[in-house]
Amino acid sequence: MSMDRVTRFVKAAVSARQAKDWFKALVAFILAFAFVFSSWATCVQPRSLGNIILMTIFQTPARTVGSFLDTSFLLIICILVCSAVWAFIQAVVGSSYTAMAVVLCAVVYCFSVLRATNPNRFLVPSLVGPLFVFTSVASVVGVNGRNTTDGDLFDSNFLISTIKSYLIGIAICLAVNILIFPDLAAPHLNQQFRSVVENLSSLLNSMLKTVNGLESLQEEYEAGVAERTSLVAKIQRDFGAIEMMIDQASGEISYSLYSIKDYNRILKSCKGLSAVLFSFNTSLKSDAFQRLLKSPEFTEQIAPSMRGSWGKIGSSFQLVFDDILEKLLCASKTMSRPPVDIEAALTERVSVAIHQATTSLQALESHRPSEFLLVISESYVENPVPAELREGWEKLLQVTFYTLACKHVVKELAQLHSAVHTNSESKLHIRFHVRHYLPWFLVQRTAPKEHKQTFGERLSALKNWFLSGPSIFALKLSCAILCFLMVLYSQPATFQKWNLSGAFVTILVAISPSLGQTYLGLPVQIIGTTFGCSIAYGGIAAFGKDGAYGLTVFAALLAIPTFLLMFNPKTLILAILTLLSFSNFIVASYVNRMNPTFPELEVYLYRVIVVTSGALTFSVVFTLLIYPTLSRRLLREKLAELFRDFATYFSEIMLSQISAVEASRILQDGSVNDTRNMILSKLFALQPLLAYSAAEPRLEGKFPSAKYLAVISSMHAFLDRLESLRVSGGDEPFDARERAFLKFGTLGEARHEMNTTLRMLLYVFSSAMATKARLPPALPNASLARDKLFHAFVSTIMNHIHNEHPTETDPLEGMMPHSKAGALETLNTEKWLRLLSFSSSAREVSKELDHFGELMKDLFGEYPDVFTKAAALETAQVVDSK
Repeated sequence: MSMDRVTRFVKAAVSARQAKDWFKALVAFILAFAFVFSSWATCVQPRSLGNIILMTIFQTPARTVGSFLDTSFLLIICILVCSAVWAFIQAVVGSSYTAMAVVLCAVVYCFSVLRATNPNRFLVPSLVGPLFVFTSVASVVGVNGRNTTDGDLFDSNFLISTIKSYLIGIAICLAVNILIFPDLAAPHLNQQFRSVVENLSSLLNSMLKTVNGLESLQEEYEAGVAERTSLVAKIQRDFGAIEMMIDQASGEISYSLYSIKDYNRILKSCKGLSAVLFSFNTSLKSDAFQRLLKSPEFTEQIAPSMRGSWGKIGSSFQLVFDDILEKLLCASKTMSRPPVDIEAALTERVSVAIHQATTSLQALESHRPSEFLLVISESYVENPVPAELREGWEKLLQVTFYTLACKHVVKELAQLHSAVHTNSESKLHIRFHVRHYLPWFLVQRTAPKEHKQTFGERLSALKNWFLSGPSIFALKLSCAILCFLMVLYSQPATFQKWNLSGAFVTILVAISPSLGQTYLGLPVQIIGTTFGCSIAYGGIAAFGKDGAYGLTVFAALLAIPTFLLMFNPKTLILAILTLLSFSNFIVASYVNRMNPTFPELEVYLYRVIVVTSGALTFSVVFTLLIYPTLSRRLLREKLAELFRDFATYFSEIMLSQISAVEASRILQDGSVNDTRNMILSKLFALQPLLAYSAAEPRLEGKFPSAKYLAVISSMHAFLDRLESLRVSGGDEPFDARERAFLKFGTLGEARHEMNTTLRMLLYVFSSAMATKARLPPALPNASLARDKLFHAFVSTIMNHIHNEHPTETDPLEGMMPHSKAGALETLNTEKWLRLLSFSSSAREVSKELDHFGELMKDLFGEYPDVFTKAAALETAQVVDSK
């Protein structure tokens, strides 16, 4: 029995993707060491051997084929470009130290801009490129060994040897990546999409269970909220992984059902469906829903009458979800085509599901919750609306939103089904995406600009870009390298004695785009470097400098746990620096085993640790003193930008419903959905900045991470509220009569006041976040503005029913009958469902916006209201005098 368990464990470990990646990384690392110690290494100069092992660490084969090929392609381009720079330095400007420094700093600047712009893709080239060019400069100065090309300044043999070393390292990793457990991205994509669809289905089922009244107990409701929150978090994580995997899949040759364009279409459809479900889920956690859920009208009348329709809709949704999952499962079988009879059966099931969903929706719309709620008064209603009538309308708005949201779920689910079945032939094709490897200016299509920029405008744009975050980081790193070159130029003997060349990579890695990254990585880099060198020292002490077999085995023993650490983002840097310092120590000792001037191992270990600690200390001090880029400042700038994006998103939603001219443009080009996806991506990118901000030193005290996290969480909820507003409005603008009704009298004034209040508050919050300024006193209340709109909305309808408006000025004349029965029937039509749901969503948007005000006051404070205090003091003085 125990042997069976062991066998199952071994099979599971071997089949696990992480175990395969670990094995591939280990094999490449061992092969690199074996090559360095073998006779084949004579094709490369000894001083270049370390680059072979460096490539197996930086360019590890433990990744998908697409990710590896993409980075390898960029590395080869980087090597070609830097080879030309090498030749230019040594053949043209080698006689001038100043010119060499200018060229090296320019190279560091260019690669650093790429690193800051897209670190996931350009991190490895941004380290290899400057190191390659610095090797050329160090060769001219004479600290990298003697010249091997007849004493010429242009050491072509050294250049060829350096190129060979990098290419050999890439070739080893390429062979391992492709020949040993090749990992294609397309199967991962299909599996991740299946996970997203399964979680979306579970989320929808849980929400339908709630609106069916099956979570009437508080314990059941809390358990359902916890389950739905967990599902939302899983879906959001899967979206991030899918976007990364699509980028990797675009860099490989695959045999799959879907192209990259198809995968992007499926992802967009999944995001559209998830946006509706997330907004639906957020509304279920509101106080208004809690009151509705506990009301006798809902539990005794509304829920039982609509339960059958909700159940049928849920069954229809499940059939469509099952078909989508089946299609994705067939797409995962990359070597076989689904049988024709299975395809026909699936098509029949979908047809039945769509018909059932349509029938159930019609049945759902036929229910009239307004018949169970007090929404029609017996007489004329003044503003404000009585509390009992208001409560009935609030409940009606809530139920109406759920009905309309369900219609949007049907629409988004149909679009997802269409995207998954985009390939009707169900044939597998060989896919190679050439556009992925083309420069952006050859691929990206830019629309012709209506306004031609003047020279001054172009100069201003260039100035703004030069002062942007990536450019500032690149300038700082270039200045740090310039200071490093001063030591090389002025003290070459000391530079060579202490092997300061290794500090170059340390400075490149240590100085990060923000102070928080540099400060957070300082202890990890010291520990990793010291640990790697110490382990290398122990290996050489045990096996000797030329103990090739023993050192290779020792390297394998170290790599076994270290490569496991590389799969954890928290210990990635620690693992990389440990392997780098270990390999550099071993190779340097092995290459100089016959060199009598090479120091003793203890001395060499001491020097390596001192140089590394000094380089890290210099990096931190330099980052602190020279234009420090604080992570908390970047975080506030991103949050301020998000407030402005919210204002744009809100304006686009309102224009798409109220303005017929703007609606055609906004709805056709999909700018609303693009804005939502852009905001969501920016929100996900805030988490690393929040962690870096918490790690930065701060004179005022500990960084208030919890307060900023509350703001970010509220932004997620606010985005869901705005999405609810978009869902309520539908895909078409309100017609002319509806727009005239919304602009009528006090209703139009209240609507204008609410829109103005929301935009102004978002602008104030954005300004306060960008400047850390306290909020002004007595800011307008968005909830009060929405309540004015609500009272005007209800009173206008009541006054129409009771004939309080003259016929010629009544905005509802011809739209709604004056009788109670006719009015209730009109309220159940689709256009009124949209108007009612729109009002319900506006309430939640206003509440969440007011919540922002409380968070911002807690974060930055509020100016005292001196006018109110002065008026109160004057009143008190008058009373005292009497």
